[in-house]
Amino acid sequence: MGFGFNIVGRIRTAYETAHQLTRGVEIERGGCTYCNRKTVFVHGSPFPRESPYCLRCRSVPRSRALFAVLEIQFPAWRNLRIHESSPSQSALRKFSAEAPGYVPTFFVSGIPAGGRLAQGTCENLEQQSFADESFDIVITQDVFEHILRPEKAFAEVARTLKVGGAHIFTVPRTAGALLRKRAIPNPDGSVRHLLPPEFHGDPADPASPLVVTEWGDDLLDTCSFSGGTSTEVVRLCDPSLPGSEEALEIFISRKG
Repeated sequence: MGFGFNIVGRIRTAYETAHQLTRGVEIERGGCTYCNRKTVFVHGSPFPRESPYCLRCRSVPRSRALFAVLEIQFPAWRNLRIHESSPSQSALRKFSAEAPGYVPTFFVSGIPAGGRLAQGTCENLEQQSFADESFDIVITQDVFEHILRPEKAFAEVARTLKVGGAHIFTVPRTAGALLRKRAIPNPDGSVRHLLPPEFHGDPADPASPLVVTEWGDDLLDTCSFSGGTSTEVVRLCDPSLPGSEEALEIFISRKG
């Protein structure tokens, strides 16, 4: 009797939580290609890269698009060695469960490279502790706009890739514009702001990442020149929502 009431209570709680989360916002019902389940998509942000998110797994359009490209271009990815820098919680859960060779890392100032963290290890993309040719795939999702020395990070990613491997990534960029630096590093390691500081997130939150680079049409040339890779862009709409009109950009830099 108690077990039955417990199950009913959990279902009621889940329903009430979903009702609260979706109250007053636009929702769509469908199937998520990321968690492969029927779900509700919640339009919680005005930015097409971030909305709608899946109420079940919290995946966003750019993550679902990157995963679709991964499935098409690297169908055996579950058996490959994968490094992802600064993964979202939805990516961390998915790849940790499905790919034994998945290595998640996060950058935390003051912790040495390779230091253990609660959900992975600490790594600075600009200067990694991994050996040459450690990975088949490196994934970054909206990370390279926040890196102070992105050219160095592109080179480091290429160094850690095996020949034939690929860096698959997303990053916001503005069509018809060229790269613009909002901040640069000082010799002492501090940050010199060239434009008023801009953050992705709450500026009052210390964890909100500073926007360092606004990428433009020269992004492909920059990452190819820095890493010695061949870089292409794939544009596709949200695979979970066939009616979506906003094309998302997924970049693939191949080594060798």
